[in-house]
Amino acid sequence: MRLNFVFKILMLINLVLLIFQIILMGTFWEFYRYPFLNLMAPVIAFVNMVFFVFWVIKFKWPFILFIFSVLIGFKEWGKLYKFPNNAIPVSNGIKVMSFNVRLFNSYQWIDAKEVPKSIENFIQKQQLQSEQFEEIDQKNKYPTIICTDLNNNAFSQPYNRLKKNRQDAFTLSGDGLGATYKLAYFPFRIDFIFTDSKFNVINFTTHDLKLSDHKPISALMEWK
Repeated sequence: MRLNFVFKILMLINLVLLIFQIILMGTFWEFYRYPFLNLMAPVIAFVNMVFFVFWVIKFKWPFILFIFSVLIGFKEWGKLYKFPNNAIPVSNGIKVMSFNVRLFNSYQWIDAKEVPKSIENFIQKQQLQSEQFEEIDQKNKYPTIICTDLNNNAFSQPYNRLKKNRQDAFTLSGDGLGATYKLAYFPFRIDFIFTDSKFNVINFTTHDLKLSDHKPISALMEWK
């Protein structure tokens, strides 16, 4: 069970990545100083899972580090992955769908060649946009359902500002990763349906359709 020099270096890298994972997923406190790092939280979590498998195969004790990180951040992992729910909906309810079909300018709808690079700048503007939305929402007295493409994940500040006292339909009734977009072939969940707490989310589906670079999502819900 003792570690040689190479394994010690790998364990140090793994430990640093686990600390980043815990911080970026907001296990103990919210951290949004570097928004792009929050976007990369799922990637870091995936690398840590690879380390976990590596340590198990090598039968080395550092595999415990990943288990410990999952235990202390179990709630946050629910934003990243949901185990399948095999329950069959028995209520018709109301169905809401969200589908982004812009393809990030793949067909040159916008006369610009550096649209993908502008995404990072867009992320930094989201905090202001979230604040503007909150000002409008404070005047609203009715239950709300928000369908949005955040171009960011569930560990970002815009997500937490929008969710606030609302429900993330995926975390209640989704399954798997719920990925709606692939960036450099890595799956990300950046499309969301938020509902007022007065709604009961019966079912959530991420549709496996290749009609856009985004996958459509839908939620079946009813009044409580």
